[in-house]
Amino acid sequence: MNILDRTGSREASGRPTLAGPAGARPAGASEPNTSTEATLSCSSAVVTGGCYLLPKRTLLRVTGADRLRYLNGQLTNDLRALQPGEAMQACLLTPKGKLLALLWVVLQEEAILLEAPWELSELLQARLERYLVADDVVLEGIPSEPTIHVFGSLLDDPTVQQLSGVAIRRLALPGKDILMSELPKDFLKEHPLWNEESIEILRIEQGIPQWGAELTSDRFPPEAHLERHAIDYNKGCYVGQEIISRLRSVGHVHRLLVSLIAEREGDELLSNMQIVSPEAPERVIGWITSAIQQSNSKKFIALGYVSFTYHYPDSRLLALHENSKQTSSIIVRK
Repeated sequence: MNILDRTGSREASGRPTLAGPAGARPAGASEPNTSTEATLSCSSAVVTGGCYLLPKRTLLRVTGADRLRYLNGQLTNDLRALQPGEAMQACLLTPKGKLLALLWVVLQEEAILLEAPWELSELLQARLERYLVADDVVLEGIPSEPTIHVFGSLLDDPTVQQLSGVAIRRLALPGKDILMSELPKDFLKEHPLWNEESIEILRIEQGIPQWGAELTSDRFPPEAHLERHAIDYNKGCYVGQEIISRLRSVGHVHRLLVSLIAEREGDELLSNMQIVSPEAPERVIGWITSAIQQSNSKKFIALGYVSFTYHYPDSRLLALHENSKQTSSIIVRK
């Protein structure tokens, strides 16, 4: 995981600065049916599989003869590689290469569907309209219907295989989005929805960055490893492309997103905790963005940004407790 370096201080948001260069339930959805089975250890998700209710999302339907060409000049991935029924991730950037949104893109028969976090609804449409001149492109916001995401071995269920949906790797696992209205009545009785806490554990275990936590408007995509699946370096021009290519030519960014785990059971980790190295505890080298306690090991796991020097697996670091001299030993997992 990768970034840049400065002495530790806090911005107005409470996030440490570093030295160097610079789920709401959808309307109409029923109360999730959860059970003990749905909160078991998330590390077994690949084996057991599961499903959960997606939060309210921003959906933008893009139509018109120029939709593919236009969007390909706005987003970081090559939309020409899209296949019907599959989702692709892509970033929407500022001209300076900073993140405006991480999108899921789905190819439909007569349109391209863009999905973004709900809080980006106004920003997304305004940003895409800004560069429209004489293009045959129409942007239309549409409601997000109650949808579940099925992942892991539950995809092998005959019912799931027969239902139409979108193949999408929301948790870095094979998955499929299916409209709630398409599900047989007894499906959720046989396969209870995972609760929000369990999904959050799995998200952090899998190292999935989330908008508002790991992903914000002051981040470059490679800092969160988004080049792995959301950037095509060979596709040609798009807004912010020059900066992204320059970062790649430098070799790495100055800070990177990493997965962390508390060395001792019971040591609580919290978002916005500053990270320092044992060798130089007076200098802030990162911060925690998300944290939660694992249900199996009872240790806290987290995601956070650290200076490039410290991003290697098994690096031992310290998380600082606010207004206290207490520290928690943490280890970089990946």
